[in-house]
Amino acid sequence: KKEPIITKKDTAFLISGGIISIVIFVLTAVFFAVSSIWNNSTFIHEMVVEYYLDDGEYDSAVSYMEQIIKRSPEKASHRFQLCQIYMQFGQDEKAIEIYKIIAGSPQFTFDEQLAAVEKIVAYYEEKEEYERIAEYLTTIQDETIRLTYWNYMCVPVTFSQPEGTYASLITLKLESDG
Repeated sequence: KKEPIITKKDTAFLISGGIISIVIFVLTAVFFAVSSIWNNSTFIHEMVVEYYLDDGEYDSAVSYMEQIIKRSPEKASHRFQLCQIYMQFGQDEKAIEIYKIIAGSPQFTFDEQLAAVEKIVAYYEEKEEYERIAEYLTTIQDETIRLTYWNYMCVPVTFSQPEGTYASLITLKLESDG
């Protein structure tokens, strides 16, 4: 009589090892799924922030978003969310500073940088602070972004005398050497 290649004892060992492998695989998959959702889901963070804000806990909402940014500094969406909180509660200059960080950092995509510049320009435009827009735009390194807003870099002409005082205006023609 030939002895079986795999005995009952071997079969039990293989089955228990297989079950353990499956359990480890499932637990690992669940861990990575939850971890991925937690770290990458703007939706979850928005819900937590909304909870804090609904309870009037502005400082907790800000603190929460600052912690998320420290954990995932490469995510511009978290910074944009923090800016929204600041703007909502009158901390406009803090928001503008964060927008400037996003706009000036190569770690963020072109679209994220452009969106930050749009927020800055819209903020100053609403306040009719066109000189500040022009000033800010001159600091932007990316020429494509700067040229998107070239019209703001042309500061309107101001006159020293009241309207109607001047007999005529001379047209000024600008030429370049290149």
